[in-house]
Amino acid sequence: MDDTTEEMKEEMEEETKEEMESLETRIAFQDDLIQKLDDALADQQQQLMTMADQIRVLTAHLKKVGLSSGKETDDPPPHY
Repeated sequence: MDDTTEEMKEEMEEETKEEMESLETRIAFQDDLIQKLDDALADQQQQLMTMADQIRVLTAHLKKVGLSSGKETDDPPPHY
């Protein structure tokens, strides 16, 4: 091979190496972001489960005190 061909080959190898490093860096950032999103989703799921439990407790309490139907008395509203 002549010097020009060797230089072109080395240049292409260097470009390929730089592209690979760039892709590896992007993948690392994406992996980190995916992990953060997964953690946030798990936190939200836990919050939803906690809120569902609270709603169940409140619903049971309302049924116990007789307010679950939304009526406190059988009297018509004052505007009738």
